[in-house]
Amino acid sequence: MSSKADVLIHLHNHMNDVQSEDLKSHINKIPGVIQADYGPSTHHAFHIEYDPVRVSASTLLRHARESDDSATMIGL
Repeated sequence: MSSKADVLIHLHNHMNDVQSEDLKSHINKIPGVIQADYGPSTHHAFHIEYDPVRVSASTLLRHARESDDSATMIGL
């Protein structure tokens, strides 16, 4: 049985649709990520559900910062 945790990452820089989808695809491929997606009305709120035994929130933030170096973890 795996553990589940959630984190919300705020993306400050504007990304076009291709960049947003690339980031989403990249994050979803990280071992331990269950699901990653944007909020319903914005590409600034990035919600990630993950297994904290397999991947840490700080690792997820580091990956998000590859696309937006000012991304911040809001938490959940």
